[in-house]
Amino acid sequence: MPVTVGAAVVYAEGLPALWWLFPFIALSSVLLHAATNLVNDYFDFKKGLDREDTKGGSRALPTGLLTSEEVIKGSYVLFAIASLLGLVIVWARGWPILMLGLIGLVGGYFYSGGPMGYKYVALGDLCVFILMGPLMVVGSHFALSGTWSPLAFYFSLPIGCLVASILCANNYRDRSDDSRTGSKTMANLLPPKLARLEYYALVLGAYVFIGLFYLLGFAKVFSLGVFLTLPIALKNIMVLAKDPSGQSESVATLDVNSAQLHMAFSLLLIISLVAGA
Repeated sequence: MPVTVGAAVVYAEGLPALWWLFPFIALSSVLLHAATNLVNDYFDFKKGLDREDTKGGSRALPTGLLTSEEVIKGSYVLFAIASLLGLVIVWARGWPILMLGLIGLVGGYFYSGGPMGYKYVALGDLCVFILMGPLMVVGSHFALSGTWSPLAFYFSLPIGCLVASILCANNYRDRSDDSRTGSKTMANLLPPKLARLEYYALVLGAYVFIGLFYLLGFAKVFSLGVFLTLPIALKNIMVLAKDPSGQSESVATLDVNSAQLHMAFSLLLIISLVAGA
């Protein structure tokens, strides 16, 4: 979704673009994300965060579907393929894409990898917001058009909010398990009420940004179509508000529901940008 939003901004601005690069951009981004998830599963399992009695991760390691060695080697393969695809984009657009790609690689691996992944020291929400919001949207726009766009940055902010809300919901559910293993997240560092407010702010912030952009003239009336997803957003917020303990089955799947909201919101934003053009 983030890289497609970047592409939609290029189209909305009417800029000349190397559209043949888009499959390389999209596939390399998906592979980087998948590789990051594998690294995360590997280190969460090694650190004892993912066990048979916990709800996080893919559960491939706690249930024995894969070995730790298979998972980490799989991540290296995906990082390598993503890098090879990225070299095509570097060839077309030069060193700025190389720098963005390296930030993506480093950010993906050290999310949970290395001596101390930044997700374990309460930096996950912020870094995910940056990496899967501004970095991916603005990076995709530059890769296609060869230009830096303030508009791409503006529209990356609501996308970053909703991506971060997925992690925020995940961390709120897991805050007790994370605390027992010494993993620090915003959800277990903040008082529960403030941790819930973080989730509310991230979800509602996406709509505030779009409304503000419309009022300031950055976005056309079509962009208000994203408000069709507001009932889903309010439903997700109420799930957390009704169960502050975070132990109910509905809160257990709130990260999934937040991801579905992100997808629906992003699709409507993409459609609105294309329609506005």
